[in-house]
Amino acid sequence: MSTQSKRSVASLQINPSHRTRLIKNGYSTVADIQAVSAEELSRDLGLSLEDANTIIAMTQPQSHVPLYDALASVGPSASQRTQITITGSQTAAALLKVPASATALSLGANAIDELLDGGAIRGALLEISGVPGSGRSAAIRSVIASAIKTGHEVLLADSRGDLPAESLRETTVLTRDSVTQPSAGLHHLRITSLPELLSFISTLSQYCADHSGVKLVALSQLSYHVQTSAIPPQARVKLLTYIKQQLTKTCGTGQVAIVATTSMAVKLIDDEGQPANFSTGTKALLVPTLGDGFSLASKTYRLILGRHPHDGQRFARLVTAPDRTSQSKTTNFMLKNGFMVGVET
Repeated sequence: MSTQSKRSVASLQINPSHRTRLIKNGYSTVADIQAVSAEELSRDLGLSLEDANTIIAMTQPQSHVPLYDALASVGPSASQRTQITITGSQTAAALLKVPASATALSLGANAIDELLDGGAIRGALLEISGVPGSGRSAAIRSVIASAIKTGHEVLLADSRGDLPAESLRETTVLTRDSVTQPSAGLHHLRITSLPELLSFISTLSQYCADHSGVKLVALSQLSYHVQTSAIPPQARVKLLTYIKQQLTKTCGTGQVAIVATTSMAVKLIDDEGQPANFSTGTKALLVPTLGDGFSLASKTYRLILGRHPHDGQRFARLVTAPDRTSQSKTTNFMLKNGFMVGVET
């Protein structure tokens, strides 16, 4: 048994009440936790599945994913890997003089921008979830157009092929990123597998450091390869934890705004609101596919797009925000020519 597995539960940096429940239910070492699934741990401790996943994630050693291996066209050359220089860096005092809203990128609808404290903000993650046809791709197009119009470069990683290069030619002059075209307005990358996604995420912060003109990172259908790949629950938790670590690192520079779209999944709960299965569940909820696994606690805005059942009016609901007083606010919007616009437009 490894040293990591022999660690006492008391040494885990988790919620104290969760630690107490673990000990009371006979979990004394990390190995005890790793021996059960998230569902079993959730039932044993009387916690939500999300809390159980968080506990399991804290028992895992930090993942070490090789950088630059499968995405050489995006990452820097071998000679550059040990020479990391973040261009255009500023002191904290200088950054504090500029309100976040002053550099925020619009999503095309003023009411939605107001929900988000101005739009997509540098140094923060905006997750946009919804069912097919809810307007996720339109939101990505709108924020890309806003960034390009402002004179910024954009890095777009498309996991499902919803935003092919051809469909964006009317938004901006699209060119593939290369050594001969370093000032391309939009750097477009098609992600075709989970390993490619991991490699891309691994190189993301370095790529942004090497391309100081990039102010927006758009991750279209980030959940697609995670959702469709046959990976066990514990590996999925480790994967989301790794993605969160890399996005935190990228956001930490304050250089870019990250906008990611994800799909929705059905979550079954019982009468007490606890996770359930098809036999015990009494209610079904639509929730973001990735849950809270990759969200950056103090830097995440989560927006859910949908339609009112009676009149079909499109709406956006803010369900997570750094300032918790902004949560659970809703506004309406429309789609026009593939872009998000306000109802007043």
